[in-house]
Amino acid sequence: MTVPSRITYENPVSSARSSAPASSGADIAAGKDNGYLRAYAAEIKAAKIPVALSFGHEMNGHWYPWRYRHVPPSVFVAAWHVMHQVINAVDPHVLWVWTVNQVFGRARVLTAPVRAWWPGAAYVNWVGLDTYYTSPRATFARAFAPTIRSIRSFTTRPILLTETAAGPWARALWQINNLFTNVRLYHLLGLIWFDQNGRQQWYLDNRPAALAAYHQGAIAFTRGG
Repeated sequence: MTVPSRITYENPVSSARSSAPASSGADIAAGKDNGYLRAYAAEIKAAKIPVALSFGHEMNGHWYPWRYRHVPPSVFVAAWHVMHQVINAVDPHVLWVWTVNQVFGRARVLTAPVRAWWPGAAYVNWVGLDTYYTSPRATFARAFAPTIRSIRSFTTRPILLTETAAGPWARALWQINNLFTNVRLYHLLGLIWFDQNGRQQWYLDNRPAALAAYHQGAIAFTRGG
């Protein structure tokens, strides 16, 4: 099996190095970016590799320009439909990954329930979920499972953990095992470890014991163990 290359399309684009138009979700929904999207899709097709494309990831959180309480869910969904139609007309082999953030915090303060942003099964191949073990006390049952159950209430599309990690504490070894155990238990597609340091130290290469635990879990998972 060839693993698709994952691309995240962020909008609006603020980087001066990007050729993408710095437009809003409403502009995309209105078809104003269709020319750029066709060219974008043509480049994906020319690469001749499988691609998993995500647009506006973590839209149910409050931290991105396309965020909850900034862009209405109806606008996000309309933009998703237009992007899907335009890009798939050029390259119908693109896999669409609808990526949400774990629902946490007091209701409708930090994150929102995910259902309102759902574009529909006809427009999504995989569901992505970004969730972390953000403290030594975190467990899969508390951090991951509630959002997975919410997703499963309206779709059976396969779920991929598109961002996950555990911090540099002693219990991380247990958490890594807990992660792989539950990826199997919940029949998830797999996981992508966020191997970068930001507000927390997620990087594994300087954590030999955690890296070994990850390798052991990954090997067992890919072998179906």
